[in-house]
Amino acid sequence: MDRRILKTKKAIKRAFAYLLSQKDLNEITITDIANEADINRKTFYSYYANIYEIIDEIEDEIVAIFEETTRNLNMNQFMENPHKIIHQLDLIVNQDLEYYGNLIRMKGNSSLNTKIVELLKTRIQTDLLKEYPQTDPEKITVAMDFIFSGVVETFRIWFNKDRKIPINEVAEIIEMITFSGVKTLLKSNRK
Repeated sequence: MDRRILKTKKAIKRAFAYLLSQKDLNEITITDIANEADINRKTFYSYYANIYEIIDEIEDEIVAIFEETTRNLNMNQFMENPHKIIHQLDLIVNQDLEYYGNLIRMKGNSSLNTKIVELLKTRIQTDLLKEYPQTDPEKITVAMDFIFSGVVETFRIWFNKDRKIPINEVAEIIEMITFSGVKTLLKSNRK
């Protein structure tokens, strides 16, 4: 793709992410995005038909990054030492803290969190059921729903507050609380 196209699309996405942190989705207009990205409306429409196309593209890009990051991780080892995956996810967010922070803080409705949760949940469930075939899959589903919904919400709250604790310490707290519970479930709850 042409470098100018990439630069313009990046400006549009950043403007949109910033606006999402300031307004509800239904309050954002194409004019708002164009003004924030320092382009005109015609340029916007050269790349996107509407705001929802931006949302889909951003979500798909982020989910692809998370999928690539977790693809080669052994989720069974992750259960023994979750720091590795939390660290990888932390590195992704820290590469562009402002951009990801704006997306996480968004006031409007988005399926980004749901897509990320589903990706991680599916990967871990599949690997856990291979390692612990005697465990009730429904119980793992409940545990993964609880864990990843909580993780995403914890990071969203962190981005919306004063961030007194560094993000890597937040990740460590999540690890300690979450995964000791899952290990207990796997050891004690059999079919």
